[in-house]
Amino acid sequence: MMCRWRSAGSMRRSVKKISIRWPCSSERGPARTAGSHEEELPTMPPAPPEEEMRTFWRLRSGCTIHHEEGGQDDGAARLTVRYADNAYPIGACAAASALALDRLREGCDEPRLAEAAAQEGADAIAIAHCLHLLVVLRRYGFVNEVIAGAAGEYAAREPMSSHLSFASSPLPQARQARLRLSRFALLSRHEGEAVLESPLSSWRIRIHDPAAAILICRLMGEGMTVAAIEEAGKRARTLAGWLLACNLAGEIDAEGHLPEDTDPDLRFWEFHDLLHARRSRSGGHDHPLGATFPGRGIVEPLPAVKPAMVSRAQDIVPLPRADLESACRDDPPFQAVVEARHSIRAHGRDPIRLEQVGAFLYRSARLIERVPPAPEHELFYEASRRPWPCGGAAYETEIYLTINNCEGLDRGIYHYDPEHHRLERLSRDEGMVDALIETAWHSAAQTVRPQLLLTLTARMRRLSWKYRGMAWAVALKHAGVLYHAFYLTATTMGLAPCGLGGGNTELVARAIGIAPAVEMPIGEFMLGSLPEQP
Repeated sequence: MMCRWRSAGSMRRSVKKISIRWPCSSERGPARTAGSHEEELPTMPPAPPEEEMRTFWRLRSGCTIHHEEGGQDDGAARLTVRYADNAYPIGACAAASALALDRLREGCDEPRLAEAAAQEGADAIAIAHCLHLLVVLRRYGFVNEVIAGAAGEYAAREPMSSHLSFASSPLPQARQARLRLSRFALLSRHEGEAVLESPLSSWRIRIHDPAAAILICRLMGEGMTVAAIEEAGKRARTLAGWLLACNLAGEIDAEGHLPEDTDPDLRFWEFHDLLHARRSRSGGHDHPLGATFPGRGIVEPLPAVKPAMVSRAQDIVPLPRADLESACRDDPPFQAVVEARHSIRAHGRDPIRLEQVGAFLYRSARLIERVPPAPEHELFYEASRRPWPCGGAAYETEIYLTINNCEGLDRGIYHYDPEHHRLERLSRDEGMVDALIETAWHSAAQTVRPQLLLTLTARMRRLSWKYRGMAWAVALKHAGVLYHAFYLTATTMGLAPCGLGGGNTELVARAIGIAPAVEMPIGEFMLGSLPEQP
């Protein structure tokens, strides 16, 4: 932001004013005063001469051209254009194809492409082949459309999927109609450039000129009128048409709402939820996704088991183990447990006992064995086996216990060591215990202060070392699976389980002594004795 500060009075005066000037006369409102200086918001630069603005096509960054030797049939060399998972075999390397690709590397529009082909001696059929190749490259998402002027490139739109239409929407006819950026639009840095994206769009706008960034910023808040956009020149009008066509902006109604604000489904989506939902699955975007092992060769993967968090013997609490042979023989049938499972937001007068806590964790969450790396099977990290399923056998989830009332176990905060089946006492801080229990009480609609609170965290590098774009989504799935294991185990044992939908990340981080970016809190689960029957 460009700011110019000016005192409204002498330097000795203690009360001064700020006047905020809106740059376009068509949108200028009354000056706003709030202190000691005058601030000017960034203004739209003067519109360039109309004849200096043009659009053209260019092969997108990361697009490669593969040259293959000729086959046995005709011996002619062949070209294949590739980007990400898309490939288009051009076939025999005709001079027209090579010329078109050469021009598109630097950037070219249809008339200049046809003119260049004609200058090289191409006939009408070869020129048509060049233009058809451009159509195919657009269809596969291999090219960007660029707005440029005398001062250089202004912006570009880049398809993040194939079979998209490079259409542009006309601006509303009413000059006082107002456009606004979508609340789902995201301005960020990508490949060293400022880009605008949205989970509602399969397009990416690359911003090459500060004037384009100013236009986008002006479309936030109250937005811009069509008149103001037209005053900014043809480049701004073209970019605004792109934003409309790409679902990155829209026209607001008389009540100041975009269509997405009143849509019965979209209006209830939060920005971060929709972005996560779209980016953690394939389709509609070109961000890296899946088991690409981005950490391999850069940092070591975290071990399968978190190192001990305490060193003093008096802080280690061995846990009783469940008799699995008796459990297999005497437990109720599986389907009966599934049918009986439900959340219980009440606990009995008698607290849960240490032997029940030990049996519960042994049956649901203990470490059965470590699994060493096996590169021949694409297992490049140490894994493990436990009673509940986990993608890639990563088992990034850690379990912490806040003991409020448990027979045989002191009040405090503990970490569960699944390999040695024991608890590590981290804190006896009564204030922290009370705060965690109180947070759980509020999350449970103020129905019960749990006897025992299980807090789940995710050691994210266990997942992000392997997965791109989906690590947090995988961690959420794992937490849900562990919730279910807790529910079934508690139901089988005659305990009162209840998964919670929310927690306080900063409180958990302080209580346990972790950095959320390293080990992110991801879930809470209440456990206690069954309440007495009336």
